[in-house]
Amino acid sequence: MIRPIACVVIAVLFSVPTLLGAGAQRAMDVPILQGRFAVQLSPQDIANIARILPQGAEPWLLGGGDCLFCVAMIAAYLPPTTETAELRRGRVLVLLPPAGLIKGGMPTPNYPTSWVLTDTSGLYAQVPPVGQSFDPAPGVRNLISLVGDFSDAELLNIVGFVRTNNRWVGSLEVLSRDAVGVVQVQIRPASGHGRLLLRIRREEQNWIIISESLVTAD
Repeated sequence: MIRPIACVVIAVLFSVPTLLGAGAQRAMDVPILQGRFAVQLSPQDIANIARILPQGAEPWLLGGGDCLFCVAMIAAYLPPTTETAELRRGRVLVLLPPAGLIKGGMPTPNYPTSWVLTDTSGLYAQVPPVGQSFDPAPGVRNLISLVGDFSDAELLNIVGFVRTNNRWVGSLEVLSRDAVGVVQVQIRPASGHGRLLLRIRREEQNWIIISESLVTAD
């Protein structure tokens, strides 16, 4: 039996020191809510999040709880900072909700009494569906969390490699790279059950599979 491991929360992410102050109250366009934590947010919760985001940060997506083992956190996806016909890339900010607000998360002590913007941030990438162009506005399809440094060309190469293998039908969710250059790919299978974890490395012009496993919540 494969031992369950903690999967990466939609975009968690690597820690980057930032200076993030609480801004004045302001209006925020209603974002998409994605994941079993985010769909619990009320209009007032969204307004409270807007108050503590940096000035000008207007997320198009609030996500959280879309993984096997999750701490109750919310990831705020900001508009793309770079965009081509094949790839969008942008930044994610991570927030902790007040204690007791989000139901169904892993027990965690010392939760705050109000919304907190953490010093954890990260990046996301997005590719259009096969044979299609991007929708005019960002959407939740083909959204990939990035942990580590990936060039545009490398990202597209990995996505192409995954999409050409018929055994890996599903949504590519997370790409991460370790200290020796091995890339871990997290895929949500089309069945919706568990996560498929691949470890691959580049050898000349090809990607080589090191390991392949299915992680479940059982």
